[in-house]
Amino acid sequence: MADQHSISFFGQKNAMLLNSSSMTAPSIFIRMIKVKANGVWEKPTQNEGKVVNISLVELGSILDVLEHNEAGWKTVHKRKDGVSTNISVAWANDQKAIWLNIGDYGKNLKGGELRFLTKLLEHLYEEKIEFGTHGKKGGNT
Repeated sequence: MADQHSISFFGQKNAMLLNSSSMTAPSIFIRMIKVKANGVWEKPTQNEGKVVNISLVELGSILDVLEHNEAGWKTVHKRKDGVSTNISVAWANDQKAIWLNIGDYGKNLKGGELRFLTKLLEHLYEEKIEFGTHGKKGGNT
């Protein structure tokens, strides 16, 4: 079992980068990047793109959509500085592709990419429930 997971889903003009820094961290990070007008990809190392921290509860809601238990899901992340980011996950009309939107960024996944994402998120969800929600010494569970 790996402690960290990182995977990228690249298209021609946009990409989704998913990262779980530790099995004990009760959340994952999703970063969206796209090709700039000059043809160069945004660089995560220069804090380009849009990144959100997805909690376990939100991850469960995303899985409900991916497993066809819900037609879609959306939420808004609000930072302390007042910046809001809309997040949504929904099936395309043909029910064969999923759209993930984070702010002004969007990514369409289908086929093998969608199956891989679903299996990975299921794994991370189970892993983080087991290892990321345990009680700490002197703390509450």
